[in-house]
Amino acid sequence: MASSRMQTTNSERRRQVNIAVLDKNGNPARGAKISFQFNGTPCGRANLSGGKVSVEVPDTDEVLTAVAELSGETQSLDFARGHNEGVIQFLTSSGLTTILPNGTAICPDNTSGQPCVDCRVGGVLIRICA
Repeated sequence: MASSRMQTTNSERRRQVNIAVLDKNGNPARGAKISFQFNGTPCGRANLSGGKVSVEVPDTDEVLTAVAELSGETQSLDFARGHNEGVIQFLTSSGLTTILPNGTAICPDNTSGQPCVDCRVGGVLIRICA
Protein backbone atom coordinates (compact mmCIF):
# COMPACT_ATOMS: atom_id res chain seq x y z
CA MET A 1 0.00 0.00 0.00
CA ALA A 2 1.39 3.42 -0.93
CA SER A 3 2.01 5.98 1.76
CA SER A 4 -0.27 9.03 1.85
CA ARG A 5 2.65 11.19 3.05
CA MET A 6 4.75 13.10 0.58
CA GLN A 7 8.05 11.63 -0.46
CA THR A 8 10.90 13.91 0.56
CA THR A 9 14.63 13.64 0.47
CA ASN A 10 16.50 12.91 3.67
CA SER A 11 18.01 16.41 3.57
CA GLU A 12 14.64 18.19 3.43
CA ARG A 13 13.09 18.66 6.85
CA ARG A 14 9.42 19.57 6.87
CA ARG A 15 7.00 21.12 9.32
CA GLN A 16 3.24 20.90 9.55
CA VAL A 17 1.21 24.01 10.42
CA ASN A 18 -2.26 23.31 11.85
CA ILE A 19 -4.89 26.05 11.80
CA ALA A 20 -8.36 26.10 13.36
CA VAL A 21 -10.73 28.54 11.65
CA LEU A 22 -13.65 29.51 13.88
CA ASP A 23 -16.67 31.79 13.76
CA LYS A 24 -17.54 34.30 16.49
CA ASN A 25 -19.20 31.57 18.59
CA GLY A 26 -16.14 29.30 18.48
CA ASN A 27 -17.79 26.94 16.01
CA PRO A 28 -16.00 25.71 12.86
CA ALA A 29 -16.18 28.47 10.22
CA ARG A 30 -17.92 26.32 7.62
CA GLY A 31 -17.65 27.83 4.17
CA ALA A 32 -14.57 29.92 4.97
CA LYS A 33 -11.94 30.29 2.27
CA ILE A 34 -8.28 30.44 3.20
CA SER A 35 -5.26 31.22 1.04
CA PHE A 36 -1.58 30.71 1.77
CA GLN A 37 1.68 32.41 0.93
CA PHE A 38 5.09 30.90 1.64
CA ASN A 39 7.90 33.45 1.73
CA GLY A 40 5.54 35.94 0.03
CA THR A 41 4.66 33.62 -2.88
CA PRO A 42 1.05 32.35 -3.26
CA CYS A 43 1.18 28.60 -2.70
CA GLY A 44 -2.45 27.46 -2.57
CA ARG A 45 -5.82 27.82 -0.96
CA ALA A 46 -8.62 25.82 0.62
CA ASN A 47 -12.39 25.90 0.90
CA LEU A 48 -13.19 24.67 4.40
CA SER A 49 -16.01 22.44 5.54
CA GLY A 50 -14.92 21.56 9.06
CA GLY A 51 -12.97 24.57 10.28
CA LYS A 52 -9.51 22.97 10.20
CA VAL A 53 -6.69 23.10 7.70
CA SER A 54 -3.08 21.93 7.73
CA VAL A 55 -0.18 22.98 5.53
CA GLU A 56 3.11 21.11 5.28
CA VAL A 57 6.08 23.23 4.17
CA PRO A 58 9.89 22.96 4.26
CA ASP A 59 11.26 23.60 7.76
CA THR A 60 13.08 26.80 6.89
CA ASP A 61 13.10 30.38 8.18
CA GLU A 62 10.50 31.44 5.59
CA VAL A 63 7.11 32.56 6.90
CA LEU A 64 3.80 30.91 6.00
CA THR A 65 0.96 33.45 5.87
CA ALA A 66 -2.67 32.35 6.07
CA VAL A 67 -5.44 34.74 4.97
CA ALA A 68 -8.99 33.59 5.71
CA GLU A 69 -12.28 35.08 4.49
CA LEU A 70 -15.81 34.51 5.76
CA SER A 71 -18.88 36.56 4.85
CA GLY A 72 -16.76 39.51 3.69
CA GLU A 73 -14.54 39.54 6.81
CA THR A 74 -10.82 38.86 6.40
CA GLN A 75 -8.37 37.67 9.07
CA SER A 76 -4.70 36.76 8.62
CA LEU A 77 -2.02 35.03 10.64
CA ASP A 78 1.73 34.57 10.08
CA PHE A 79 3.56 31.38 11.03
CA ALA A 80 7.31 31.77 11.48
CA ARG A 81 9.59 28.80 12.12
CA GLY A 82 8.56 27.12 15.38
CA HIS A 83 5.02 28.57 15.23
CA ASN A 84 3.07 25.55 14.00
CA GLU A 85 -0.37 25.95 15.59
CA GLY A 86 -2.83 28.79 15.31
CA VAL A 87 -6.44 29.91 15.50
CA ILE A 88 -8.17 32.35 13.20
CA GLN A 89 -11.44 33.52 14.75
CA PHE A 90 -13.93 35.71 12.94
CA LEU A 91 -16.16 38.36 14.48
CA THR A 92 -19.11 37.04 12.46
CA SER A 93 -21.01 33.77 12.41
CA SER A 94 -20.61 31.38 9.50
CA GLY A 95 -24.39 31.16 9.26
CA LEU A 96 -24.12 27.57 8.02
CA THR A 97 -25.70 24.89 10.15
CA THR A 98 -25.52 22.03 7.68
CA ILE A 99 -22.46 19.86 7.30
CA LEU A 100 -20.66 20.60 4.06
CA PRO A 101 -18.91 17.94 1.98
CA ASN A 102 -15.18 17.48 2.51
CA GLY A 103 -13.07 20.60 2.18
CA THR A 104 -11.12 21.16 -1.00
CA ALA A 105 -7.43 22.07 -1.23
CA ILE A 106 -6.33 23.89 -4.38
CA CYS A 107 -2.87 24.63 -5.86
CA PRO A 108 -2.05 27.88 -7.69
CA ASP A 109 -2.31 25.95 -11.00
CA ASN A 110 -5.87 24.88 -9.94
CA THR A 111 -4.90 21.26 -9.26
CA SER A 112 -7.18 20.22 -6.41
CA GLY A 113 -7.76 17.41 -3.96
CA GLN A 114 -10.17 16.30 -1.25
CA PRO A 115 -9.08 16.57 1.42
CA CYS A 116 -5.40 17.06 0.42
CA VAL A 117 -3.32 18.22 -2.52
CA ASP A 118 0.44 18.45 -3.13
CA CYS A 119 1.51 21.67 -4.84
CA ARG A 120 4.89 22.46 -6.34
CA VAL A 121 5.52 26.21 -6.36
CA GLY A 122 8.88 27.50 -7.54
CA GLY A 123 10.46 24.12 -6.85
CA VAL A 124 9.01 24.00 -3.30
CA LEU A 125 6.65 21.18 -2.35
CA ILE A 126 3.63 22.32 -0.28
CA ARG A 127 0.90 19.96 1.00
CA ILE A 128 -2.49 21.45 1.90
CA CYS A 129 -5.23 19.46 3.65
CA ALA A 130 -8.69 20.98 4.19
